[in-house]
Amino acid sequence: MDTKKKIRLSLAEWKEISSGLELSPGDLSMIASGLVLLTRSQLELANLARAQRRDDNLADSLEDWGNKSEELLTRVIEHHSACMSKILKKQKRGN
Repeated sequence: MDTKKKIRLSLAEWKEISSGLELSPGDLSMIASGLVLLTRSQLELANLARAQRRDDNLADSLEDWGNKSEELLTRVIEHHSACMSKILKKQKRGN
C-alpha cells in the first residue's frame, strides 16, 4: 500500500467506515499519553538539531511533526472529554 497517496473521504464516507471502531476510555488515555511523549521528543530533537546548527531542514521537519502530533493529541483529548461527558449525562439520566 502506498502510504504517501492521499485519500479523500467525505464525512459521511468516513463515518460509514469508522463506525465499527470502538475505543475505550483507557485506549484514549493510552493514545493521549503516547502522543504527549511523541510531541515532547520531536520538539526536543528539533531543539537539539537547531543547537547543532544543522544546514538541513531536520529541525523544521521535527518541529512540524511535533506540532502535528500535538494537534492530534488535542483532538484525541477533546474526543475523550466529549465521550466522558456523554457517559456522565447518560448515568445522570439513568439514576
